[in-house]
Amino acid sequence: MIDIFRTKSSRRIGNGKTDMSAGGFKDQLSGGPAALAADQEQQLIDAMSRQRQKFKFTTDLSGGAKPGANGDFASMLTEEKVAQSFQEQDQLNEKYFAQAKGILSPTQFDSFQKYLTSQHAIQKVGMQMAAKMFAPTKPSGE
Repeated sequence: MIDIFRTKSSRRIGNGKTDMSAGGFKDQLSGGPAALAADQEQQLIDAMSRQRQKFKFTTDLSGGAKPGANGDFASMLTEEKVAQSFQEQDQLNEKYFAQAKGILSPTQFDSFQKYLTSQHAIQKVGMQMAAKMFAPTKPSGE
């Protein structure tokens, strides 16, 4: 999981941990009646960045503390740690949704909620696959 709100050049609209560029959500709405205005985009980025900075994850899968630096991804990606991380991400997403309601129109908010939920589901599948890939092999006979 990647913390994407650390630098201005890597600002992204999303859950703070996925590869969702600000352009991704904005592009989804562009050209239609619910297009995201520049000021809305900036307000949403700022609000989400503040929420992400305030939120304290108890399970760090972002690489910030260099988990897995010693090659031990199995201990970093246990089923329990991945599940805890996604539960916490769900809590953070709820904070994002609460902030977005005051910035986006109802149509935009609905699209944002679907977009973020979809990206989160994709990320979850990827992390579960990574956890299985890096799981310690069991001796034969187990």
